[in-house]
Amino acid sequence: MYRKNLKNLVEFRDSIKLTVQQSDIPLLVFDKRFGWDEDVVLEHAFDKAFSVDKSKDAWSKIGISPFTRKCLEDSKVSHELVMLPDGTIDLDTDPATVPLIAGEEKNTTAVGILNAGGFQGDVFKKLATQNFTRKGPITEPNTRARQDDLASIKYAGQHFYLTNGSTVTGDDYFISEERKRREADILMDLE
Repeated sequence: MYRKNLKNLVEFRDSIKLTVQQSDIPLLVFDKRFGWDEDVVLEHAFDKAFSVDKSKDAWSKIGISPFTRKCLEDSKVSHELVMLPDGTIDLDTDPATVPLIAGEEKNTTAVGILNAGGFQGDVFKKLATQNFTRKGPITEPNTRARQDDLASIKYAGQHFYLTNGSTVTGDDYFISEERKRREADILMDLE
């Protein structure tokens, strides 16, 4: 709406040999009630963008109205400790792992102080959400399924997830690359 207003204002000002200036920004946002150009029609972008319905819609998406925990489901907010099969914590999977561990340690210390003071500190005990990783690769080595999956990979992280970190020098990788090349040749011949 702002761009539409800008286009209308630029066209009008150009027709009367004037330019749009920085002082016209309120005119573009709040329509002609704050400007002197009576001949150009501008919409009230602010009223439409921040109407009651638009605000309620945005609030419901993030869980403010009605009040829910929806914002905590967002991947930018929700983090977890990834536990490896040997029981250790994978520090590289989630960038918030180290702060989560530090928060757990502070919480444990605070709960211990409360317990030592005769309070029921365990009520406040909080642990970070833990996710136990799979024990092996998602596909079995030397199978057509793995080779097809390897052929569809676009990012290094996908390769790591699919093979559970095995190197790219395995037979499956080379077979998948050759299969991709052959399929591309077939598609070119069909065209």
